[in-house]
Amino acid sequence: MSAICSGKFHYFLRSACCVAFFTLPGAIFASQVEIKVGQTLIEVHIDQRLGKPSESAWTDWIGQAAGSLVSVSGRFPEPRLKVMLEASDRRDPITFGRVRRSRPPEVYLYVHPEAELDDLLDDWRGFHEFAHLLLPFAGNTDIWFAEGLASYYQHLLQARAGVINSSEAWRRMFAGFQRGLNDPNGRGMTLVELSPRMWRERAFRRVHWTGAAFFLRVDLRLRLSSGGEHSLDSALAAFADCCRESGRSWNAGQLIAQLGEVSVAEIWREEHERMIDDVAEPRLDWAMNKLGIKWDERDIRFVTDPEKESLRASVARGGTLRETSVQPKMGRAQSLFMAF
Repeated sequence: MSAICSGKFHYFLRSACCVAFFTLPGAIFASQVEIKVGQTLIEVHIDQRLGKPSESAWTDWIGQAAGSLVSVSGRFPEPRLKVMLEASDRRDPITFGRVRRSRPPEVYLYVHPEAELDDLLDDWRGFHEFAHLLLPFAGNTDIWFAEGLASYYQHLLQARAGVINSSEAWRRMFAGFQRGLNDPNGRGMTLVELSPRMWRERAFRRVHWTGAAFFLRVDLRLRLSSGGEHSLDSALAAFADCCRESGRSWNAGQLIAQLGEVSVAEIWREEHERMIDDVAEPRLDWAMNKLGIKWDERDIRFVTDPEKESLRASVARGGTLRETSVQPKMGRAQSLFMAF
């Protein structure tokens, strides 16, 4: 139990004891498969209740979801990784996930035994958990930073993996922002007050998507102010080069300062100061204008403008401010207004 209880939990879990409510009892990892993502070796440990015939589906899913991180910095952020797949009795393809910041890191994903590959890829949860590996954990007080980064990237990574197209990625992202705005929990509290109390207030959506809006604004400002030379992707790549292996502990302020050093410090500082003492809710008007997105709670429209189209495409697919001709095949879309 101690090995499971250490690390960081996401969503509705306050302790490892809660795992029992979401998983079938007695996980036995009877199968271990190794896959490579670039130079990274990923050990996939598969609960025997997930079934031998489905082994290829599990590894194909992990390979695509984890491999999408390469689109951010050009390489996988860790040299080694363990992925633990446990059976869940919930009907969702993926019930939840968590990351344990050990060496090597461990990603735990709780999945339905009969989940199909398309359904696993169409579920945002796997991409969200892998996105946590892009930066060191900023601590529970600054949980907005870690969860905001993962929430911002989860649908972009799906687009970059070819699971959904870029328009669908934006639809799903803005549906997430709307859930954050609609969250009644923590309403009226500032982010600096709410972030360390996220669990107590159960303000998961509000905190996650307020943080995601911060990263959206930073990403857009970096791209626009530099003509595409800088972006959130390139800042994370530069951080990996300079600081990833330092082994130190970080908080959000320290990570923001270091990310500013490798990109444009003023942007990071201004965006942090703008939102940390403000009411915790996604601030979207400026970003929507720059992206050419019109959102009315349940529907999204895209402005036809070459510059705005190029910006939307470059964020969703990675790369510089230019449109590409790639349009990935749509996966089976789940409801935009469920979960996180």
